Amino acid sequence: LNTTLAASKVAGMIIAGARSLGLLELEAQYEAEIRTNADSILNTAYDIYHADVIAADKDSSQVLEALIDSIDQRKLGEVAKRRGRKSSIFEAVIKPVDEAPKSVLAVPSPLAVLGGGGGAADKPVDIDHVEEEEVDLSSIEAYEPPVTMLSNFSEALWNNPHIMNKLSARRFEFARKLENAELTTDPSNPKNSNLPPYAVKVTWVNIVDRMVRYVKAHNFDANEEHNIRIFNALRSSLLRARSTESGEVRDRGDLDDEEYEIYKNKQTFLDQRGVTAIVCTAIATHTAGIEGNLADCGLELLQELLNAGNEHAQQSVFEHVAADKDGKF
Repeated sequence: LNTTLAASKVAGMIIAGARSLGLLELEAQYEAEIRTNADSILNTAYDIYHADVIAADKDSSQVLEALIDSIDQRKLGEVAKRRGRKSSIFEAVIKPVDEAPKSVLAVPSPLAVLGGGGGAADKPVDIDHVEEEEVDLSSIEAYEPPVTMLSNFSEALWNNPHIMNKLSARRFEFARKLENAELTTDPSNPKNSNLPPYAVKVTWVNIVDRMVRYVKAHNFDANEEHNIRIFNALRSSLLRARSTESGEVRDRGDLDDEEYEIYKNKQTFLDQRGVTAIVCTAIATHTAGIEGNLADCGLELLQELLNAGNEHAQQSVFEHVAADKDGKF
């Protein structure tokens, strides 16, 4: 019953919104297509209204009929009369308001909220009150093409801090797996008894060293994708050290002394494994100003290595600049 009422309510809102965007003007022209379209909200509402389960349940049938009757039909009737038509496509689903029963229905408490109330189970819902309920379309100023609406929706997603924190938390989880790789790869750990006999323990140090060697060997590859992934993974490791559990990245001033020490040690660790050096080389040997390329990702990683004034990373950058005789950096 609740599902039926909810579906009918949504159908009414969609129809009201469609009318506000000029659906009435196209009703006569596309009546046949809408009637035969299985995906039409009108056909769906019609099927719900005439479903056997609804017809067999008097209370649900009455409540559903009251909700359908509450959708204003006056404007539609006027348009139909001007066109000399006896009925409209909506009239197969929605009855005119002047034919709606002006009764008061007693409905269970979960349904009372549909009429604007939320009282006891025996509290009635006044159909007149339901009819006054309208969809707020004041924010709709004009029709927007689907491409524009999708673009606006995407922009809203990328500007939502909660969504971005969720995405960051997923990247940080990957970084955590890498940093704790030995927990699942150490054959001497009883929890890893399912490992093959030739398995070897892999540590975070091994992974970082392998990453550094790979970037050195493939710095000039035409395909930068793998090196970019390495830079992003290393940066996520540092960002994770100054983030909350929910994925919100904090500034240096928001870290306590212990948290800052952990963050600083991670910076120093990556610098000592040669990460700062390969980042400086990538920045110096790839085109600048291209968003998302290896130089751009390298700058973001270098910024994180130098954040809060890590003296070890600063020294590595100084040594690279001093040795850069051609001024590429």
